Amino acid sequence: MNLTSEFLGDPAGWAAASLSLSSVHGLWGGYALAVAGGGAATARLVDPGQRERAYAAEIGAPAAHELLRLCVAHDLLAIAPPERASLVPDEASSTFRLSRGRRAFALVSYANDPPHAGLAAIAAALLALRDLANGRAPLYDGPYRG
Repeated sequence: MNLTSEFLGDPAGWAAASLSLSSVHGLWGGYALAVAGGGAATARLVDPGQRERAYAAEIGAPAAHELLRLCVAHDLLAIAPPERASLVPDEASSTFRLSRGRRAFALVSYANDPPHAGLAAIAAALLALRDLANGRAPLYDGPYRG
């Protein structure tokens, strides 16, 4: 069975699920992107000076569920990024967080570029959320809140 499908359960309950991708580095900045199963989306963009701008929008439950279906299609939780013998100094890393409700969650992390086509596809879909910043005033503009 598909581990991600098993973890998320019946799509009828996906309103309580969420998916996020975070990659913030102390020197380079980055992003923290999240979608709730009900359709709320946030994009937190961090510049190299650690200034954060946060944006929110409603993308709708159908779009949120499409992202979750993409996770199931690529079986996000079955992807095991390769172990690295050593880390590269100042290298960024990214972490997916998939949750279903308040208590159950799973993490998949990788360093640098996604080492798997499935991770790349899911990351690309979430990275589109950075467009939430286009033409909107940030809900928060200040020091990075971690």
